[in-house]
Amino acid sequence: MTSKFLLLFGGFALATALASTAHAKPATVVNCDANRNNDIQAAVDAASPGDTIFINGNCTDQNVSITKDDITLSGNEADAACNRADPSASADATIHGTITVDGVRAKIEHLVITGSGGGVTIINRADVDLTCNDISDNEEEGVGVIRSSNAVLRDNTLSGNGRRETDPSIFFDCGLFAVDASSVRSEGNTYEDNQYCAVEIDRQSSFRNGAFLPRQAGPGQPANEKDVFTELGCDPGTGTGCFTTDGGPVALVVFNGGLVDLRNSEVNGEIEVTATSSLRFDADGKIQGNILNTINSIIRIRNREKFLGDRQVTFDGTLICDGSSQAYFSSVQCGETCSGIIGGDTLPNTCGGP
Repeated sequence: MTSKFLLLFGGFALATALASTAHAKPATVVNCDANRNNDIQAAVDAASPGDTIFINGNCTDQNVSITKDDITLSGNEADAACNRADPSASADATIHGTITVDGVRAKIEHLVITGSGGGVTIINRADVDLTCNDISDNEEEGVGVIRSSNAVLRDNTLSGNGRRETDPSIFFDCGLFAVDASSVRSEGNTYEDNQYCAVEIDRQSSFRNGAFLPRQAGPGQPANEKDVFTELGCDPGTGTGCFTTDGGPVALVVFNGGLVDLRNSEVNGEIEVTATSSLRFDADGKIQGNILNTINSIIRIRNREKFLGDRQVTFDGTLICDGSSQAYFSSVQCGETCSGIIGGDTLPNTCGGP
């Protein structure tokens, strides 16, 4: 009896496995080199929640809109490890166009995204994971996070975006732009040489970074990888071009109630915090550039090396506070209208004043 039962059960299990295999949906692959008429948007429209669309080749004139949950766009069909120093190394596809995620969850990974518009637009409470992408040389912003949306960025490069005009006072395009109560988490990303700024956080939006995501083994992926922010024209090696206060280009802009919390970062260039905004700089990091703190804003820079050993923070630049703004260095307050050069290898216990 037992042997008959086992035989029947084994046959049923085998039949179920074969049926499952027979009905498994094959992966969708869009190969733009094999057929230039291949359409990423058509593949997205035909996809079901949970599907991954692999993209290969040089995809021109491909604006893509994602409006259904849990779609993944990937340029890494071979499942290669990400090289944070060069995200394009594991990308098998270049998309010349804008990817828009509207009100849904999505993942975008291992792609080169460039073109005449913005790179990635995340809008209307969308929630997007961006991993190991090279988002560069878009004429508008690299990544826009808009209208109560959320984005997690890990091991991406956002470089050379906002090139539709050479004067940053005309168009305020940045590597990353978050606005209207949106939220960004970031780790191991490089934001550099974007036209107006590396990152702008505006209108009650927030930006936080640090070791908050599980790491995976692979080249260029040490634990707790820093975010690096470098303004256009700044040379981190010499400091040339990193200390201007002319309104742009800049490294970081925190505006209209924005909040930025940097725990593990290197900032090369000017920081502007204004209009009841807040910047906190903590843990292991470096600021090379001036800080302009205005209109009821607050800056906190904490060097906790003395207590925690590995939490050194350095600041080489000039702090300017006005308009009822405040700045705190460790536990020492530097009050309204404070202005002074604060430099050296570590933060001092006192602030320079007028």
